Amino acid sequence: MGKDWGKILIGVRREKLVIGNFFDNWTLFLVQGGMRDGDGVAIAQAQPAHHAANELGRKLMASKFDTLCIIDSDASFPINTLEKMRRLQAGQEFDILQAFYVTRSFPMTPLWLMWDDEKKFWTRKDVRTEKTEEVNAVGFHFTLIRRAVLEKLARPWFYYPRDEGSTEDVPFCTDAREAGFRVGATSEVKTRHWGEYPFGWGEYQEQLVRRELAGEASPPFNAPPPT
Repeated sequence: MGKDWGKILIGVRREKLVIGNFFDNWTLFLVQGGMRDGDGVAIAQAQPAHHAANELGRKLMASKFDTLCIIDSDASFPINTLEKMRRLQAGQEFDILQAFYVTRSFPMTPLWLMWDDEKKFWTRKDVRTEKTEEVNAVGFHFTLIRRAVLEKLARPWFYYPRDEGSTEDVPFCTDAREAGFRVGATSEVKTRHWGEYPFGWGEYQEQLVRRELAGEASPPFNAPPPT
C-alpha cells in the first residue's frame, strides 16, 4: 500500500513574464480550493530552471512540509489537479510522480522517459490509455517529489550535466533511482503545456489518429526530447 503525500509545498518556477492564462489557473487554484489546510506556497522567479528548482528545494527543507509540488509557469491545469494527484492510489507507490503533459511542439510527445539498451533517454510515444506506471525519468511540469528524496540526495539536487544535452529533471530522476526511489508518471491526471496555444491530452490523441489515418509511422525517438 502506498504512502500519502502529506502536507505539500506548492512551488512555482516563475519566469520573468507569466502569460495571463497561467495566472488565471494559478489564481483559481489558490482561492477556490486547490489546496488543503496545511499546504503552502513558494515562488522562485527570474532564474534558470535548475537554480529555481534548488531554491524551492531549500525552502522545502527549511520547512516541515512532506512533499514538494513543482509547477512550471507554462502549465495549464484545473483547480483540482493537485487533489487528484494526491488521491491517486496508484501514484502513492512512487516517490516522484508526474501528471501527464506533452511537449509544446509538433509532433507532440509525452514526457515519459525511458532508457534504451544503450542507456540513453528516449521519449515514450503513443500513451493511449489512462494509466500510472514506473518510468526512468519525468519532467517537472506538475510533479510531486517526496521530502525523503531531497533528504537523501546530495546538493545541489538539480543541475545540468556537462556534454549530455539533458535538462535538470533527467539527472535528478537518475540520482533518485540510483538511491532507491521510484519514479512514476500518470495519464490519469492531465495538464496542458502553453506554447503558441495549449498542448494537451486531447490534442495529442487527435495527432495519433491523424497520423494513423495518413499511414504515417510514429516520428523517430529523440534523446533527450525537447521540453
